[in-house]
Amino acid sequence: MIFSAPLMARRFPCLISVAVVVILLGLGRPGHAELEYRLVAGSLIGGSDNPRSQPKDAPTQSDGFATVQGRVELIDTGRLSVQRLTYAILATSWARGSLGSSLTQTLGLSSDIQPSPQARITLSLGAMLAQLSMVDTVAANDPQTVGPRPAGDQWFVGANAGESLSWEFGGSWGFQQALEGLLYHPLNSGGASGNKGATLSLAMDNGWLRDRVGLRGRAGVMVASTSGQPNRSASLGELVLNWHHDWTPEFTHDVAAGVLLLNSDQVRASPAGSASVAWRSTGREIELLAARSAQSNIYVGTAYERNLVSLRTGLPLDRRELLRILALADFEHDATLAASEGTAGSANILILTLGLSWQPGNTFRYGLEYSIRDQRASATESSTSMFPTLRRQLAMFTIEMQYPSR
Repeated sequence: MIFSAPLMARRFPCLISVAVVVILLGLGRPGHAELEYRLVAGSLIGGSDNPRSQPKDAPTQSDGFATVQGRVELIDTGRLSVQRLTYAILATSWARGSLGSSLTQTLGLSSDIQPSPQARITLSLGAMLAQLSMVDTVAANDPQTVGPRPAGDQWFVGANAGESLSWEFGGSWGFQQALEGLLYHPLNSGGASGNKGATLSLAMDNGWLRDRVGLRGRAGVMVASTSGQPNRSASLGELVLNWHHDWTPEFTHDVAAGVLLLNSDQVRASPAGSASVAWRSTGREIELLAARSAQSNIYVGTAYERNLVSLRTGLPLDRRELLRILALADFEHDATLAASEGTAGSANILILTLGLSWQPGNTFRYGLEYSIRDQRASATESSTSMFPTLRRQLAMFTIEMQYPSR
């Protein structure tokens, strides 16, 4: 069922209300060193050959869309902390009425605290009201842009909360800790009541000269709920030893090896590891990564084994670095463990993104982006597979203005 933009605003005014209240409270707090604001407005025009992200063999019709977007950001800078509030809204209309009109809202709160030169604490909260088929247009606010994606244009409310700690001690030692919780709640889904998950990450490393060696670990759980049925849960664990080496100030590599665990109705242990090489200079970046890891996804509500090969690049095309090319190529094979109710799955996913960004001054920015998602579930899986087969192309042209200027 598709809701119009006015109807969505009436039914779910919470994001707007929370944003307004927090903005007013923030403006009224005395004694802060500096309060800044940023206003961003823009327009986005694009088209897709599968607007509703329908699965294979479902009827599809190419359509174009236009989006008007606005974003406000408040930044409160104190002596030891920086607080940020960001609220964004996107109103979208489709030329042929494939999805009707829709209103996407996102809200983000964060606090960056630095109690000492060696320690930093970050707290964050976020919420999103959107359609699954529109997630790619708000990728900057999506915690899981890549990975498997359900088919369809389901309306949903998403939320995330997290904290992280970074601490350097002893001159060469470092400790990192992060905890993140995610919530996905479909609206008018006719059965599914949502997914929720949490992930804890810990790492400790030691560096000298051009090398850094450390131990990283993750543990997570994902729970999927369906009305009238028992909850379905899956958990993951991963422990790897990592080595980072700087060949030059611009060229580096990372190598990691260890073990991963997946658990649904059974526990399976597998090797985990990754290898990457990266070249980074001012305004330039190229990275090639190959990895085998345990991951979770809030949209499909499960943990899975991920085998990934990825190439990312960002390069200027002119001497003044006003025109930049951005490219991403991800190929991954994802597989879950078989559960008692038969909801297992595996899929090959190819994601390609190519974009151009032009910023001739400090106020306006122009962008052109093309992306394709080709997600193919195994032909031997049953109809209950968690990973549907779908293919979608998306092209977008963006004009964005920021005040005060960058």
